[in-house]
Amino acid sequence: MALGLTGAASTSSAAGAKTRCKGVTRALHGKKKQLRICHGLKTTPRLSPTTKPPSPPAPPRVGTKTNPVPVGANVRIDESWRLTLLAADPNQTDAIVAFQRGDPDNLTLPPLPGFQYLLARVSLTRTDTEPATFSPYSLDLTTVDGRIYDDAGPACGTYMDPLEADGVAQGQTAVGNVCWKIATADLQKLLMLYTDPFTGATTYFSLGL
Repeated sequence: MALGLTGAASTSSAAGAKTRCKGVTRALHGKKKQLRICHGLKTTPRLSPTTKPPSPPAPPRVGTKTNPVPVGANVRIDESWRLTLLAADPNQTDAIVAFQRGDPDNLTLPPLPGFQYLLARVSLTRTDTEPATFSPYSLDLTTVDGRIYDDAGPACGTYMDPLEADGVAQGQTAVGNVCWKIATADLQKLLMLYTDPFTGATTYFSLGL
């Protein structure tokens, strides 16, 4: 509260502060004096507008070519199946050739120099109510430059524990191997892929190599 003589200019401790004044009569030293009493008005501080920080970008969808499904992850590949790529092994060429040796029904020749077999072990679970068969030929390999290995199975001939997913009922799982013959130079730049035959949507899987 500030006291001042009538007619005197009112003062404030803060420059530009708003005040409210009124005149009153007070006895000072035995004499009546006309005084002006001023009160500072409370003001609400003006807040500067705040800028809302931008939301973090959404994580990329798993299963794309740039963000493939990691080894061991179980994902839905279409309306009827879920798939897990359990492991990929590029070191089974000699074992496959030995497995084929002496098989009268296997006419496939060993890979030429610069080529080899690649085994991938997969797990498939049926989610639809109707039993169905999943063909290993639905699984392909692709290189980073877009070349496709789409001859899973036939190019390898006979091999160990092939995937057999015939008449799989809802909730049942089939586990087995899928095989491709590939150029050894492509080994470190391959992804496995599945394309939904109804929607054309493609899911890519890392081989972990």
